[in-house]
Amino acid sequence: MAVNGGPRSRRFVKALGVTLATGMIAAACGQELNAAPVNAEPAELIEPELLFASGFGEGVSISPDLLDIVGTDADTGFSWDNSPEWVESVGFYHAINRESEATEFVGTDIIDAVGPDGELGRVLHLTNKGDDPAEGSTTRNELSFFGQDEGATFAEGYFRYDTMLQADLDQIVPDGVQPRLYYLLETKDRPIGQTGNGRGHSGFRINVGISQDPETRELFWVATGEQVQPERVIDWQDRNVDVQVPLGEWFEIETYIRRHPTDGRVYVAVNGEVVFDLTVRTQHRDEPQPLLFWSPIKLYHDETWWAEGPTEQWYDDIELWNGLPDHIETTQRVQP
Repeated sequence: MAVNGGPRSRRFVKALGVTLATGMIAAACGQELNAAPVNAEPAELIEPELLFASGFGEGVSISPDLLDIVGTDADTGFSWDNSPEWVESVGFYHAINRESEATEFVGTDIIDAVGPDGELGRVLHLTNKGDDPAEGSTTRNELSFFGQDEGATFAEGYFRYDTMLQADLDQIVPDGVQPRLYYLLETKDRPIGQTGNGRGHSGFRINVGISQDPETRELFWVATGEQVQPERVIDWQDRNVDVQVPLGEWFEIETYIRRHPTDGRVYVAVNGEVVFDLTVRTQHRDEPQPLLFWSPIKLYHDETWWAEGPTEQWYDDIELWNGLPDHIETTQRVQP
């Protein structure tokens, strides 16, 4: 996190030192996220590249309608107004009725706070205040990278960022209630036979989040792959009760997804500790579709998590790579 133009975290500085050089911004914004046809088979190894990196310091801001994040990160030089070629747009999505006032249901702010480096700086702060009764879908607050409607789609990608969950998250669900998943991130493919937006529909989706044991109140990690069409079917699901869910403190979350209808991969790590590393289906088994969106930042859950009022989460230093960085072991990457 930038502090009055000061240095970022050690990992962030290392990434920038390896990948940034004069003219890198233009090159990155024109670089696709390892593009390939939807049914592409894994091929030869390629070197991963950092496509985008930004904190929420000087130069970055949220639009008044809470839908867009704009500006250029003063430290990295990357701009939210430019994105890799596979991305149609980047912005926030809330599932709030157009006639409703967004600030009644969500909050999206860049605030002064102590960041992951222990220093005071600017971070992204999201709140989810409650469900909009005028909208058919449950309200959420998510930052999404929306894929192009036509043309090449991405075959693999990696996001990392620092985040902090509220300190009392394990205490807000009523006693004895089994909550549904508290989503932290999600990918959705396009609906089968449909082009255009279709944000509420999907052929296949992957989500990662947390749930809670109603007896012990212990939080645990959950990852799910779901075929949505022609009917909803949980294709696979895994949980991890061994890696602690940090509360009230900053932690790093990393996610890598390789897309394939049979031989995909989902990798998730928290503070460098592997939570999931799954070889699973990551696209529809019969009719794999291009990416609709990837929401690396997502504050979305069912009504049980609102029992004590709004939920909130903090974020800083997001990075997007077109493959696995070198510190993660891998045996295959996709060549365009």
